[in-house]
Amino acid sequence: MSDYLTSGQLKATLGLTSTTYDADVAASITAASRAIDNLCNRPHGFWPDPDDVVRYYTPTLTNRLIVDDVVSITSFQVDFNADGVFEETWVENTEYILYPLNTTTPWRPKTWVETHPLSGRFFPIGYPRTVQITGKFGWQAAPDGIYSATSLLATQVFKRVREAPFGVLAFADVAAHIARTDPQFSLMVAPYKRLTA
Repeated sequence: MSDYLTSGQLKATLGLTSTTYDADVAASITAASRAIDNLCNRPHGFWPDPDDVVRYYTPTLTNRLIVDDVVSITSFQVDFNADGVFEETWVENTEYILYPLNTTTPWRPKTWVETHPLSGRFFPIGYPRTVQITGKFGWQAAPDGIYSATSLLATQVFKRVREAPFGVLAFADVAAHIARTDPQFSLMVAPYKRLTA
């Protein structure tokens, strides 16, 4: 999982030119990046998978399925008797539809699937791991707002850790605390926060 800033970008923000604090700069960036991911309820972050991967889902409704952020789907299969064999392969826009349909930003991923109302298809419920999706998950690119939030948080983390009296603070703990308690970050990432199922 990658960070949303480079050390050079944060050093420019902090006005640092020497390499003295490079390790702290890098730690601040990573801690801030992961804190932003957690604040947005996106444990995989905002990066796309380099290749197609397979993921499994357990439907709780017959017509709707919440999925991980997905850019594109190459195979959508359903196992109706929970025997581990995915008997049916569904076709997008004929048997299932990816939502949201019309996003205002082209890089925003799809987050749920619904059965096409004219297809007669339904998701089997009551059994685990009955939907197999192969595709590219994640976002096409991290949005600008995430870069801005990460930059601001990493700056605060760096300063808080460097100025801490008597002992060393853990970068990840500082980042998580600031992200949770400072309403500024909730407002900044609100458009990118994933609602959990």
